[in-house]
Amino acid sequence: TDDTGHIMWYAGQRLKSFEIKCALGEGAFGRVLKVKNVRTGQLAALKVIKNDQDKRKSAIAEITALTMIKCRDDGNKSLCIKMTSWFSFGGHVCIAFPLMGGSVYDFVRSNNYEPFSISEVRHISQQLCSAVLFLHSNGLIHTDLKPDNILLVDSSYRMVFCKERNIAVKRLNYTNIRLSDFGHTIRENDSHNQTITTTYYRPPEVILLLDWTNTCDIWSIGCILIELYIGDLLFPTQRMAEHLAMMEKIIGPIPKEMTSMSTTSYFKNGKLNWTWMDSPVDVTDRHRVLDEFRLGDRVDDDDLFDVIRRMLVHDPHQRITLQDALSLPFYKRQTESQQVRT
Repeated sequence: TDDTGHIMWYAGQRLKSFEIKCALGEGAFGRVLKVKNVRTGQLAALKVIKNDQDKRKSAIAEITALTMIKCRDDGNKSLCIKMTSWFSFGGHVCIAFPLMGGSVYDFVRSNNYEPFSISEVRHISQQLCSAVLFLHSNGLIHTDLKPDNILLVDSSYRMVFCKERNIAVKRLNYTNIRLSDFGHTIRENDSHNQTITTTYYRPPEVILLLDWTNTCDIWSIGCILIELYIGDLLFPTQRMAEHLAMMEKIIGPIPKEMTSMSTTSYFKNGKLNWTWMDSPVDVTDRHRVLDEFRLGDRVDDDDLFDVIRRMLVHDPHQRITLQDALSLPFYKRQTESQQVRT
């Protein structure tokens, strides 16, 4: 273990029945290593959690959620990543998964943050909605949905000339995904933390410290949808008051029923205590209403924004369910070759 709690490793090192090949990624939780199972010869991804009490606690929560998902997913159709095994090694909890491509965020970054095509947005988000619907149907709430936690089964691509932007961009050969990272997943009846989700995907009820339910995941999906479509964050701030100001500008006023119940000081007499002059950066790009983020006037753009508008509703009780969202025209036009596959 190094000074930050990460595992120290070298190519060829053995961790139980796994031989380390190379690193795949690193995060606040720990490291992901590409390994070979010396018993079966199969390659795998090994998530090695930091040697830290809080991180180990989160890892055990993830193992519990992954075990429940595996038990409930009889037909292997959940589109959630499957845990193949887990063990402890030198104070590190290690979780093995099938080897996938990179995350959706990794691909966006490697593509210079160019937007996905509308067909890529459709298929990736349809699978994401299906995976989260599986969780909700089984009493689970993910609470940390973001492009980093959506894995591409295969991240190979081809270069395509984009007429609208007059540049060559990467287009995925395959758009199949798996939902990952269940370290913050909770059961509906468990006690709820006040603060959940990565800041950019956090719904207003969480910022306002109000009660929240599985509809927090639906807000996050709405944020992801438009991010895939425009290639950028919808709410690029970590300042909570500024975040609320962007929400009001883009979506509309937050209901007084919510602001009056909040114990925070963001609102005064029903009005947000914020002016754009308070912003430390130029956020004029976020002075637009939602429809002004549209990149085209196709029927697909209409239908996509219909989904987004129904997800990004301030009142969590008024947000569309995932079952209803999947029945909307945007997903009904999914081609047969792009239907959800496992």
